[in-house]
Amino acid sequence: MKDPLHRIKDIRKLAKHLAKTIAADCGFTVDELKEFMSVKNAINIIKEHAQKDKDGEFLINTKILEVICIDISGWLLGVNLAKLAADDKLDCYWDSKKDCMVFKKKD
Repeated sequence: MKDPLHRIKDIRKLAKHLAKTIAADCGFTVDELKEFMSVKNAINIIKEHAQKDKDGEFLINTKILEVICIDISGWLLGVNLAKLAADDKLDCYWDSKKDCMVFKKKD
């Protein structure tokens, strides 16, 4: 079955709704969401993945929406990890063998 594209009528409204919903699903409060991500950040993520029609309008389907949601949740979780490390609640270091950052709860 084809996944049709839908025109975004109000990108700001969509960005706010997605960010609030995803933040709540990840266990963040509205205050934490406002600290971690601006509406402009969420709009830019939507614009990055949405298709544009000939009139410059943004279009999305369920597959694009899924990628947008993953990016927004990744942003929120990444900022939270960085904040916890900055607040000295987590150890953070680069693991050359794993080729990635490692976050570990402080003893």
